[in-house]
Amino acid sequence: MEVSEEERRQHFELIWEAGGLRPLMGNFFDVLTSLEANNLFVEFFREKIAERVTDPVKLRQLTSWDFPYGGRRPPAETGYYEAFNQDNVHILDVRADPIVRYTRTGLETESGSHEFDVIVFATGFDAVTGGILKLEIQTDAGLTLRGKWAQSATSYLGVSAVGFPNLFMVPGPQGLVGNNPVALQFIVDFVTDLVLTARESGATRVEACADAERAWAERMANSSKDSIYAAVDSWINGGNVPGKPKQLVTFAEGLVVLRQSLGDERESGFSNFRMA
Repeated sequence: MEVSEEERRQHFELIWEAGGLRPLMGNFFDVLTSLEANNLFVEFFREKIAERVTDPVKLRQLTSWDFPYGGRRPPAETGYYEAFNQDNVHILDVRADPIVRYTRTGLETESGSHEFDVIVFATGFDAVTGGILKLEIQTDAGLTLRGKWAQSATSYLGVSAVGFPNLFMVPGPQGLVGNNPVALQFIVDFVTDLVLTARESGATRVEACADAERAWAERMANSSKDSIYAAVDSWINGGNVPGKPKQLVTFAEGLVVLRQSLGDERESGFSNFRMA
């Protein structure tokens, strides 16, 4: 919000032309922390869609979202919006016209029946914790990860959860950030060094200290409370899964900061981990 309108527009154009995740990951930081700044990019985004979609009715349907840019998965696409210019492509807003049931030939909504050759299910994501919890991990003492995370999914660095020694998540809650292939390399290297350090010391059990996990959870809560992700129910905060605790499941401070945090822990000799 501190730059001139001309400079802001120039940067918006630059990241738009770059495509992919650049409009999200390469944007001004306050686009992710300020709804006012986010709205400026939303209006720019709508202008760009209007340049590509010729049907005014379809355009209105495609630009009438009511959540911040990035609050849900943004379209990193090629030719997506142009496809709506085809006569055989239609838009049905199931929020305004809910699905009633499936039929032998397609779908029935409140407004009537619709025939399809193929239906592709896109029903949302139980992100970060969903896949881990499906393992139904349980300790010898009967503690379950599902029970531990029933109210809040916590970890230290997204790598280790207190009470579950030798469970190394790559990554777990509050450890996922940015471009996954890049971020995962840092995390895998960290876990490898942690395991090697434990082995060299003769330890057979490794887990995060409770104080470290608690401090990490507080830090994540504080750094995400003012972000756009708190303004919408989506996969990134668990709001799309009934009964799931609503909290940011990714790392809120960016890839550079996560890498620094992992490096600081390594430099300390993994002082926030218990080895026995």
